[in-house]
Amino acid sequence: MSAVTGRYTGVGLLTMVLVFFLLPATAAALGFGALTLNSHLNEPLQAEVTLLVGQSEAIDQVRVELASEAEYRQMGLNRHPDLARVKVTRPTRQANRASVKLYSVGTIHAPMLSVVLKATKSGRGTYFRNYPLLFDAVETADLLQPRPQLIPLRSDAGMATVSPSTAADDENWARIMRYGPIRPGESLGRVAQRLRKDKRFSNNQVMLALYDDNRQAFVDSNINQLKEGAWLDVPASEVVRRHADSASMQRLSVLLRQTGEGVVSGSAQSPQTAAQPTVQQAVVTGAEQSADQALQYSGKISLNRASEQQDTGAAARDDALTSIHSELMAGKLQMSDLGKSVAGLNTSVELIQQDIRMLKHDVSAIRNRPQVVAAEPTAGWQVALYMLLAGMVGLLIGAVAMRKRASSAAMVASPPSIATSHAPHPEPVVVTEAVNKTTTLPTEKPGSGDDELIQLLNKVEERIGRCDYEEASRLLDVVDARAPVSLRGAALRAQLYHETDRGEQRDALINQISESSDKDGWQRFCQLLPTNVWNACFGEPVSTAHGADSGKG
Repeated sequence: MSAVTGRYTGVGLLTMVLVFFLLPATAAALGFGALTLNSHLNEPLQAEVTLLVGQSEAIDQVRVELASEAEYRQMGLNRHPDLARVKVTRPTRQANRASVKLYSVGTIHAPMLSVVLKATKSGRGTYFRNYPLLFDAVETADLLQPRPQLIPLRSDAGMATVSPSTAADDENWARIMRYGPIRPGESLGRVAQRLRKDKRFSNNQVMLALYDDNRQAFVDSNINQLKEGAWLDVPASEVVRRHADSASMQRLSVLLRQTGEGVVSGSAQSPQTAAQPTVQQAVVTGAEQSADQALQYSGKISLNRASEQQDTGAAARDDALTSIHSELMAGKLQMSDLGKSVAGLNTSVELIQQDIRMLKHDVSAIRNRPQVVAAEPTAGWQVALYMLLAGMVGLLIGAVAMRKRASSAAMVASPPSIATSHAPHPEPVVVTEAVNKTTTLPTEKPGSGDDELIQLLNKVEERIGRCDYEEASRLLDVVDARAPVSLRGAALRAQLYHETDRGEQRDALINQISESSDKDGWQRFCQLLPTNVWNACFGEPVSTAHGADSGKG
């Protein structure tokens, strides 16, 4: 028994050692770091995210991608449609720092996005992190306080010689290639100002080019009324450059005066102004320039007319001046109302800027908040678990081996002696003496050292326990052939007859043993005979003992 237990204990220890060496010694961390945003609203996304990986980790085995729509729902977030255009590059390592880059194939129009990144690696599981992105709008502070532009008066030929730069980067003159959607109260001049990156093109050129390429975005082709929600296609640099002549500027002035608004500043002047001496004049944009152009008089003035003609001309001039004065007064009223509207817009813009600053502060606090990287669980608990399992397996195997060993010993040894009340002798003293004698009797009289016979008897008992009566009967025949007088074989055959409902053969066999055995042999047989078989043959144990003894006598 000790040898078997030692063998199984050695197997258990070997298993624990193998499990210990197969477990990873360390578990490297994997996670996301800070995100750096390098783009603005209505621009293609440009961002970079730092990866938290060990120095010994293979970066090419890490995969980073956007979370799916189902994973967004599991996290309680909505996946914005603009995220379908966002792509993630493969992880790279530069200067001992691993990172991935995020970019979009088009512009991002949503002011705020929730970008959920997912990192996976074999043996490390899956890691998620949500990055709330707040896109800054293009600064519009310069639009709120326009500055007057000093434009020299020159001829058309002189202006033709001055053209924008024809460098290779003219195609990138605008911030974006498509602008929209148009918001309430947004004007074409403000849109043109937002689109320009620099001053290679004037604001008037951009306005006229946008108007010609997007007629469907204006209400009744009115340059002063944009449709809410419309989108504007940004023209190419060649198209904008074609609107640099004076004719285009005059056309823009006419379009703006259709609704009573003044002519915006431009690089071109009217033909009357071009005919004047080349004197540098300061032309102020907006309403002041419209007033100057409205005061121009295109009639013919002759100083050599007669007095009556002078009176007629003076009356005509008075009428013209009266009408001009009326128009100026109406323009001043409109400018006053416009000033009030601008003041209200300034207040609204200040409030919006305050909200934006607060949001930026919150976003900065969120970004600067240290991320708690969950430490990878060590292999200690795994080792303990495997050791516990191996110990349990070893104990189980040892218990099974001990049970088999005890069963074999019980089969070889005699079964427990029948109680004194079960003894067939009527006298108590005699029964006690008989029981004591049975402890010294050999296991089987005919050939007690025959190991093969004992194994056969054990097999018979096992087959009867499994209800395999045919095999048990065959083995009993083999036992009878080797040891015809085996009491244990006779007891097993009586048990076989009893369990197969052959009561007459059972009783005949017991009577035969009773008649052919002496007193010690009969007591030995009674000890080997199962209790249920004894009770079925003789009834209660006490009466059975007396009856059997009297029948034997």
